Amino acid sequence: MKNNNFKTVFNFSLLRVKKNIPLIIISAVLMTLIIILNFTFLALTTGPKYISTLLIINVIISVFWLGFFNINNTTSFIIGDLNSGIQSLEIRRGATLKEIFWSKLLANKIISFSWIILVYLAFIICPLFFNKSYYKIIVLNYSFGIFSLLVIDLLITAITLSISCFTKSYKKSIPVAWIFVIMSMFSFMFAIVPYVFTPVDSYQNEIMDFVAFDYFEKHGQKHSKLMVKMGEDRDKIVDLFRDEDLFEINTENELEDWKYGTIRNYFNYSAFELGFLLDYNHWIKDNSFQQKIDDYLINLKIDEKISIKIDNEELKSRIESNFYLEFLEMVADKNTGNKKVNFKNSLLNNNSRKNLVAENQFNDILKNFNQELIVNLSKIDQEFDLNARDLKLLVNALMEVYFYKFSWKDSYLEYGTYENKYSSPIPFTEYFLLNNWNQWYQAKEFSYGTNLLIMCLEQILWAYDMEWEADEDSELTALNLNYQINPAMWFVEMILFSHSDNPLSDSLSINSSPMPILDFQIVKLDKKNKPYFTKRPFSVTANYLVGITMACSLILIGYFGFLKRAENYKRWD
Repeated sequence: MKNNNFKTVFNFSLLRVKKNIPLIIISAVLMTLIIILNFTFLALTTGPKYISTLLIINVIISVFWLGFFNINNTTSFIIGDLNSGIQSLEIRRGATLKEIFWSKLLANKIISFSWIILVYLAFIICPLFFNKSYYKIIVLNYSFGIFSLLVIDLLITAITLSISCFTKSYKKSIPVAWIFVIMSMFSFMFAIVPYVFTPVDSYQNEIMDFVAFDYFEKHGQKHSKLMVKMGEDRDKIVDLFRDEDLFEINTENELEDWKYGTIRNYFNYSAFELGFLLDYNHWIKDNSFQQKIDDYLINLKIDEKISIKIDNEELKSRIESNFYLEFLEMVADKNTGNKKVNFKNSLLNNNSRKNLVAENQFNDILKNFNQELIVNLSKIDQEFDLNARDLKLLVNALMEVYFYKFSWKDSYLEYGTYENKYSSPIPFTEYFLLNNWNQWYQAKEFSYGTNLLIMCLEQILWAYDMEWEADEDSELTALNLNYQINPAMWFVEMILFSHSDNPLSDSLSINSSPMPILDFQIVKLDKKNKPYFTKRPFSVTANYLVGITMACSLILIGYFGFLKRAENYKRWD
């Protein structure tokens, strides 16, 4: 019988929500708004900062809905049912105060938790319609921030319930609860106050530092010789392409100095940042490099008439026996099949999952990191003593570089232009790079997966030679204090850092925050002068536990207040 009473009150509570027309309308409007914003952001923008902004917008809208629902529903069954006589009727029909309280609270939480689940599903399902390769990062790095709403939901309910039970007053319960809701909605605004006034010049670490650092930490000294050799021979090629004696620039009119620099840097930029290094190497060896560059320049519609005279023989002699090129040749694939389709599937043209899975793309290249590569490397130098685990770690590092740096771009060229939009050479560089791509993909010898491999390796090799310097302890103390004593950061930490605790994810969250927050990951040196990055000065798990514990405590306090108030009401009645 008791179970029937609980079920009856529970069903009545759900039915009352279903018949609440204003709530239904507001819920439909806000959920539609969330879905429209999700699609709009994903369709019109790219980059982690926009996804982070979208996450925060989802949370803010949801906090408002949770506030509206919880405050109205909780005050209704605590105060309204008492005043209207519904609670007395439930008691006369055999329901106990315990059954009334917990059945109505359960119905409340089922509705609010369902909203949170719907928001989460909308956040992870909408990106599927755009076939972007960064979907994995959205799911693993950003989506978990939605679950911070669980804590806020419980706290809104707990605050409203406890005040309602003891005061029996709408005028006292509703304003206090809404103050908490509004503070939660705008917690980011309060969180950045210390950033504005902090004496610390906090920089945000380049995320690739963490990728490379993590990779070399896992490998220890075992890969040092391989990476050092690759890095040294890569640097030789960089110096080679910068040699003015090998690349003589001729123009009809005198160019500004920065334009000369831009043209000279173009070879390194396109070789390493765009991944054409092996194609250039192939063209140099078959004496067609000069012709390929001439064909490209002739078709450029720019004011300045430019020609570049290349000393191909000298280039050829100086790239012989270059280990970095030999390594790339071991793992590279040829550009086979329909070259136009291959280009359309590549990151150089457009961001999509095809950059990974299509023929001639990145996944095909990573398959070449196999036992044959281990054997070939050992033939070159016995100290390149690699095994299957070593190759797996290298492949994982390359994939992390791809996902955390390159998977966000609508096209890599567009991203490169955007990244440097404030430097004066860019208008010329942009024009120089974005025209006449048909000149490249028709002549291209190696796959676009090879390009992406070179682009990813460039990030790892660049970071390998970094000279780490420890930041000051005073900076670490100042940075940590913002997270430890700023109450507004409690909710922000759960929104931005509910993902796994690792430097890559944390760095992405810090760098992509739409509002400035302090970077708690700074470089320290251990007793052996070995660099390491400081860990989070907070625990997201502790934030959740503290929030849930506070909410449960307030709910229990409210429960006993509910019992006491009901008993007093009975005696008065």
